Amino acid sequence: SQMLFGSFDTTMPAVFNAIGPSPDPAPDFEGAGAVDIDGNAYALVNTGDFYSVDIDTGVYTLLGTLAPPAGETWVGLEFDSSTGTLYGVSGVINTGSTLSTIDIGALTATPVGATGMLGAVAFAIDGASVGYAFDIVDDQIYSIDLTTGAATALGPAGFNGNFGQGMGYDINSDTVFMTAFNATVFDSEFRSVNTTTGATTLVDQMEPAALTQYAWVGIPEVRDNDLCDDAMAVACG
Repeated sequence: SQMLFGSFDTTMPAVFNAIGPSPDPAPDFEGAGAVDIDGNAYALVNTGDFYSVDIDTGVYTLLGTLAPPAGETWVGLEFDSSTGTLYGVSGVINTGSTLSTIDIGALTATPVGATGMLGAVAFAIDGASVGYAFDIVDDQIYSIDLTTGAATALGPAGFNGNFGQGMGYDINSDTVFMTAFNATVFDSEFRSVNTTTGATTLVDQMEPAALTQYAWVGIPEVRDNDLCDDAMAVACG
């Protein structure tokens, strides 16, 4: 399968605009990525390869290797828009996961603490510096304390999740969104997240004419006419 970096309009997520290919071929998986409020994108591959990504051209620049906590794989990446701090979530399905802070310049990850989640696969941080994650084992949305890493179950997401998922915070609408893979319909969906109850609401199916999986999603604040209402994402299809 091929992984492509691209964009889609958050109000019309059925149309994905491919910009360029991910540089790491299968079986490597670009499962974590984030965009800061200025539109700077970063991506993490399961091997630990850490890239900056030009959101206009799709060109990836390898920054180095960012090692997760021992034995874990990166599954989520997000900036805290209030502080500019980059956080990552890593884990092993059915075993556990860890929240870390990431120093881009030093290429280091410093564990904050264990989340207590068994199946974390997607991660976002809202404007109040509260983390959120989707657990693929119990299909619930959790809040995450960024100071301790501890996760608290909010409630069922309302769909049967499978494979990789993406999650990101839209500072423009104060909304957490998901690029979800719904195993019941066996395809990708764009969903908004109720950060009080954990329930998600379907916005639309993503690329309904093709079977795709969206590994991560990031939503910049600074936009030009070409990026109006756009989210940046990586699709696997």
